[in-house]
Order: sequence, then structure tokens, then C-alpha cells
Amino acid sequence: MHPNKISYQTIAAFAKSGWYFVILACFLLGLQLSVYYVDQVHFIWLALSFFLWLSIQYYGYRLIIDEQLFKTLSQITTEQEACSFDEALSFILKNKTEKVCQPRSLSSRWQGTKKLLIYATLLLLSQVICLFLSIFIG
Repeated sequence: MHPNKISYQTIAAFAKSGWYFVILACFLLGLQLSVYYVDQVHFIWLALSFFLWLSIQYYGYRLIIDEQLFKTLSQITTEQEACSFDEALSFILKNKTEKVCQPRSLSSRWQGTKKLLIYATLLLLSQVICLFLSIFIG
């Protein structure tokens, strides 16, 4: 068993929260739309909420992709497979064909996912604040 298998599975479980961000953002946008049409609040609140919704969708789906990547990483058993995985990612995402042969550490992979989680959380909180401000300020 690969020493990081459980760690990768744990990070994949955290990254699975991307679905919650995507769904909650849709719900909040729906509430914002209903507030806009019922209370006739200023259009800027709807535009801001839509921008936040788009941003949350981006980070949410990035987390969902990370979940799949960490599930794949948890099935890797050798260093060579890890190198091949990183080379494939490098080719797909950066369009580089050079050999990496030094797989990224678990810590560096977690830092990227943690950033996505923090950004998605802050954006979702911003969308909630935007909704409340549009209700109470108009």
C-alpha cells in the first residue's frame, strides 16, 4: 500500500465539498433573483450576486476535479506511477512535454486544495452577505 493512500483519500473527501459549494451558490442565486423580482431591489445586487455565483462555480468545479485527481493518486503504488501522473498533468495543464520525475509532495498538493477551499468559502460567505444587504438595504 502506498504510504500516502489514506492521506490522498482524506484530501479527496475534503475536495468533495465542491459539490456543496456549487449547489449552495445556485440556491443563493435563486434567492437573490426572487428578492430582485419581489422587492425590486437595485440591479447592482443581482449583478454582484451573479458574479459571485460564477466565481463559486469555478472554484467548486476545481474542487470536484481535485477530488477525482486525489482518488486517482490514492490508487498509485509506485514512484514511477506518480512521476507518470505528474508528467501527464504537466502536459495537459501546462502544455509542457519535459520529464518531471519528481512527483509533487503531499503537502504541496494539499496547499493547492486548501486554497481552493478557502476561496470558495469566502466567496460563498460574500454571496450570503450580498443577499442580506440587498434585503436590508435595498
